[in-house]
This record gives sequence, C-alpha cells and structure tokens, in this order.
Amino acid sequence: MPIEPVSIESLGDTLLLVRASDSTPGWAARARESLLQHDGRAAVTEETPHGVLDLVAAFGTLGVHYDPHQVASDRLAEWVRSVLAAGTTEATARPEAVVIPICYGGKRGPDLDRVATGAGLSADEVVTLHSAAAYRVGAIGFQPGFPYLSGLPDALHTPRLASPRTRVEAGSVGIGGVFTGVYPNGSPGGWNLIGRTPTKLFDPGRERASLLAVGDRVRFQPIGERELERQLREAKPPPPVVEESRGEPLLRVTQPGLPVTLRSAPQYGQQHIGVGPSGAADTVSHALANGLVGNSASFTTIEATLAGPVLEALVEVRLGVAGALPGGVNGPRIVALRPGERLDLRSLSGGCRCYVAISGGFLRLEDRLLFATPPRSTFGRDNWSINHAPIPEADGDCRSLRVLAGPHSGAFSPNTLRRFYSQAFAIANRSDRTGLRCEGPPIVASDAADLESLPVATGAIQIPPDGQPIVLGPDRFTLGGYPLIAAVISADWPLIGQLRPGDRARFCQVSVAEAHVARQQTAATLQGLRAAIDLRRR
Repeated sequence: MPIEPVSIESLGDTLLLVRASDSTPGWAARARESLLQHDGRAAVTEETPHGVLDLVAAFGTLGVHYDPHQVASDRLAEWVRSVLAAGTTEATARPEAVVIPICYGGKRGPDLDRVATGAGLSADEVVTLHSAAAYRVGAIGFQPGFPYLSGLPDALHTPRLASPRTRVEAGSVGIGGVFTGVYPNGSPGGWNLIGRTPTKLFDPGRERASLLAVGDRVRFQPIGERELERQLREAKPPPPVVEESRGEPLLRVTQPGLPVTLRSAPQYGQQHIGVGPSGAADTVSHALANGLVGNSASFTTIEATLAGPVLEALVEVRLGVAGALPGGVNGPRIVALRPGERLDLRSLSGGCRCYVAISGGFLRLEDRLLFATPPRSTFGRDNWSINHAPIPEADGDCRSLRVLAGPHSGAFSPNTLRRFYSQAFAIANRSDRTGLRCEGPPIVASDAADLESLPVATGAIQIPPDGQPIVLGPDRFTLGGYPLIAAVISADWPLIGQLRPGDRARFCQVSVAEAHVARQQTAATLQGLRAAIDLRRR
C-alpha cells in the first residue's frame, strides 16, 4: 500500500526521522523492509543513493542513518519519499507468536507485589493479566536485543522506578510505563521487575543474534521456580573453544592507568537490534595514528583516556600516536622503540584521549600483552611528527560545539532555547563514552509529555528531567526517550571524544549548509594530513 510520509525530520546531519499518518502497528517495520530492498543490500537500482548505514524501526518512526560524505540529506529524503510512495512491503515478522517462559514473583520478580498494589489487584491477578496479553515488539534498543513490547493491559501500566537499580540480572522481565520488556544482559535498569525468563534474547554467536525483531508477536508462559532453574542449567553455554593464537606479543602494559581498550572505526548495520556503532571516540585522531604506520582507518588502535598506560616494547616497533599526547607535545607522531624502551601515556594533555597504532593493527589485549602482526616495514630509529593540534583551539576557556536544532526543540520555550545557546556548560566527571554530561543552569522542557523513544545518533543532545544536557557519544544507546533539543554536527564528533571533565563547552547553532561546509573542511584537512604523512614516510 502506498504511504506518503507526513514528515521527514533531521537529527543532526547523519539521521533522518521518518513518520507517517498511517500509524497502524508495524508501519515502521514495513517501511524498513521496503527501503532494505533498495538500499544496496537487497536490490541495487540506479536511483539508489549510496551511504545508507542503518535502518531502525521504532514504534511509529523509521530512523535512516546515513554517511553525509556519500549522500546529501535532501537527496536521501527524496529517495525515501519515492520508495514509500510506491508502496510498503510486508515486514518479515514470524507468523507465530514467540513464547517466552517466565517465573513470576519472589526473588525473580521483587516488584510484583508493588505493581499489584498500585493496580488494586492481587499478585496472582497480575500474573494472569500479564501472561494472557498479546504483545508486539514495537522497538529494540537500550541494549542489544532489548524489546519494547506494546500490548500491556492498561491496569498494569506502572511508572518506572524513581531511582534505577544499579544491577538487573539478565532475563529479568519488567514493566516500564505502558511497556513490558526483557533485559537480555545484566545492566542497570529502572523498570519494575515482575519475573525472570531462562530464554536468551541476545546471542552474538547465533545466526539471528536477536531473538526478536520489530513487528514480532510475543506471549509469556508462566513456569515455576524449579522449571526456571532447570532451563537455566540447560541453557549454560559450552566452554569456549580455544583458538590458535594469532599474532605475536609486541608490547607489554607495565602500568595500566585507566582501562586500556582497543578501538576500530565505527561499525554500522546492527542498530535495528540495539547494537550501536561504537568505535573510536575521536575518529580523526584514530585515522591519523593509523595513517602514520601505513594503515587505513579500519585498523584497530589503542584508545587511552586521561591517564593512559605505560607500554614497553618486546621487539623493535614503530608506533603511530595521535590525539591527546604526553608532555604537552602537539601533533601526530611516529615513536620508534627498541626492546625494553617505553612509551609513557600516564599524563595526557591537549585533550582527553590518545590513540596508538601499529602496522597491521592490534589484534587483542591479553594478560597485559598487546598482540599484533609482526612489523611489516623496516625498523628505523627516527621519531617525527606532523604539525597538527588534536582538537581545535578553545574560544578563551570554552570550546564551541556546532549543533543543528533537534526534533523536540519546539518543546522548549524561546527563553529556554536562548539560555541553552548562550550559556557555557561544564563537562561533568560522570561523563564517559556513552555521553558527555553537562552541568549548568537547568534546561527544562515546557512540554515533554508522552514522548515515544526515537532512533538517535552520536551527537544527539538529550534533556533528562533534571535539565542537565547529555551529548550522546559513541557507546550510546540506539533509542532515546528524552527530549532531543539539538544534535552536534558530525564534523565536531571528534571534539566530543576529546573534551575532559572540567572543560567548558557552549552550543552554537548552525545551518545545514554550514554543517555541510564543516564536513568538507574536516575531510580536506584529514586528506591533507594523510598526504603529508605519506610523503614523510617515504
């Protein structure tokens, strides 16, 4: 059936939010199927634009993630309209409902009695109502494989906890507002827990990693504690297969500092099942470190944050180092080490994160040893650098983050918006790769009632109830339920990765055209630096 979208809005310069007047259940999933047939993964036509990265269906909204270097937003919006106007395809949900066993109450469902009291029911009546209902997956997000299930009986609608638990065990079934859901993995959580299932909802080792997909129908089947324990025992995974060691240990972490992690470029294609792109927080410095040793940006680097490790060479190595650097030294550089020599990253300046690359990329970190392929190039003793600061100069003691207005900017009064764009915010200590938490006079929405969770992108700025903005980082969730006031443009995402706790930042609104120019400038700068590196390496 042909569908004309009511609106196509942008969130930043990398995500389109598509909505239609046809709000029947499963519309977004059907629209996703239609676009999948034309986006280069199922059927390629001459009209298909390149650069579509992810298609995320969530309730009545379809999120279209794209690479702005490959396709302009207006061209992509035109293509989306034309495909959906030609008719949506039936979504490939399973014809039969997925049955999920659940043990209600007791230590597995500590909030069951409170939900019952709030509903004016007994615990047994809650179990009967909950297990008799027919559910449909409206969205998957929050964590990989987490389903938001619509169809919860009105009597069981229960607000989320005022203070979320710091730990919820995997398989916990909860109620959050008008939805019920299942935690695929252990994590913090604020839903009311009414039981637990032995069913594993997300397993990256399965052909279909997420048990459920948007549009699937679900029902719950009550089981007892003994049956739960039996199924949990049977569901225990087999011991891991020990694979033959790949690569060689080339570096030893003699002092770890803050946790040492290995990062690649962002990986797209799985956001529809709740798996975010992640990757290096500062993709420019990650690419420059790789370029210094002859790698493409797809190779894995070390990402060190604030207080990095001390690395000792076990063999002769040449390392590319970029981003925040020790000793106040600016510019990407080659560091050559002989066995026993060390690279000390404990005191980083000029930013928050440092990236270290080796020819061929790092393979893994195990027992404080960094494994990589043996060095390909002839070893040289020269240490050299390229004159390039890791992040732009600050405007006084404050850095500017360029933003585009968000889809919920209308939920804020003109005075509140002026304050948002005029004041400086401090970066809080609680900031991490999930998001930069900003501190300042609160920014409060005048109308934020009944907002559905939407697909979100890196750089999106959410306003939670306390009014303190959160700028989403590379480890963000795939969906967000707080008002989206604005989004940092993609050219400034590397700056998000380099802001340190205590830094101050101001949000500066720009136009779509200015965001496009900024992308081009960033790409040109990176290309020029890569060319300079290639000349220097010869």
